[in-house]
Amino acid sequence: MNFDPYELLGVSKDASEDEIKKAYRKLARKYHPDVHPGDQEAEEKFKQISEAYDILGHKEKREEYDRLGKQAFYDQAFGGTGYERPDFDHGFNFEDLFGDLFGARAQGAGGQDYTAFFGRGGGGGFQGFQAGPRRGGDLAYQLTIGFREAVFGTETIFELERPSACNVCGGQGVDLSASKPCSACQGTGRTVKTQGQKQFMTTCQTCGGSGRQGPVRPCAACGGQGQTVVREKIKARIPAGVDDGSRVRLAGKGQPGLEGGPPGDLFLEIQVRPDPIFNRQGHDLYRDVPVGLLDAVLGGKVEVDTLSGRAALKIAPGTQSGQKLRLKGQGIPASGNKPAGDLYVTTRVLIPRELSPEAKEAFEKLRTMVPDHEAA
Repeated sequence: MNFDPYELLGVSKDASEDEIKKAYRKLARKYHPDVHPGDQEAEEKFKQISEAYDILGHKEKREEYDRLGKQAFYDQAFGGTGYERPDFDHGFNFEDLFGDLFGARAQGAGGQDYTAFFGRGGGGGFQGFQAGPRRGGDLAYQLTIGFREAVFGTETIFELERPSACNVCGGQGVDLSASKPCSACQGTGRTVKTQGQKQFMTTCQTCGGSGRQGPVRPCAACGGQGQTVVREKIKARIPAGVDDGSRVRLAGKGQPGLEGGPPGDLFLEIQVRPDPIFNRQGHDLYRDVPVGLLDAVLGGKVEVDTLSGRAALKIAPGTQSGQKLRLKGQGIPASGNKPAGDLYVTTRVLIPRELSPEAKEAFEKLRTMVPDHEAA
């Protein structure tokens, strides 16, 4: 080792973990061989940067280095075994280095996206390697529908901007015209080696895991992203019985998959507009209904609007204002494994505001015939 990891990354010895990560991220993007194909000097620089981060990016290794110093760290660290340098050609795991530094996508110094080249997972080689087919991410979209559309179901069409696989590079993010699939691995970036009775999946040494032969350049159409944003009309069937806050899954309408993987799903988050008459609670419905004074006192029938039409509601003599009555099966219709709900009607007894002299006289007589405590 002829370099000091702190000096190489350009950080002080009391630098925080975030400062070390930021320094490594900047240098790794600058010197990664996929940014400088064929440049042996850049490749060697990248190896040193990666080794420096392997030491300082792990708490235990950094503490050993600070305690022992450069030379003793390699010879005596970890109980005398010494520090084992990364084997960049046979099995060095880049997951720890790239996973939390570059996240879902990594950009080159010129703004190009090199995630497909950085890859995720073990294996040597510096021409990049793929992680194999990966499922695309899921998307969410808020869709507002009417109350009766939620109850009975509906079919709707809406427009949505969403990522789609680039039709120029097929979602690979590379300029296909500048290279061809690797003949050694048939474009998979992986080969199988047999040792005795065991088989090992390793990075293709011919293409370095990129799956391509020839110059590997980002696709000009999508800037190496492997996807573009399109505005699409989507038809969705909303099943009967959905409620406010329900989620409806549209399979395959999410983000496109990577490296030939399947797309994710689109989840519609349903918002239901309030109804001026009905209040919904689960599969049951609630509403008020006006009842005339004489019907409330003597009994009678009133017509009630339900979801399926008008229904006759029997009013028993002496019905009080605020009394709750039930119309069985007149709530949300049965759907799936849920039975039909009920409609609960709350009576609101109507008291006349104005009376004719004759009516007033009749009520005065009634007052003497029905004491207040009996009327209540």
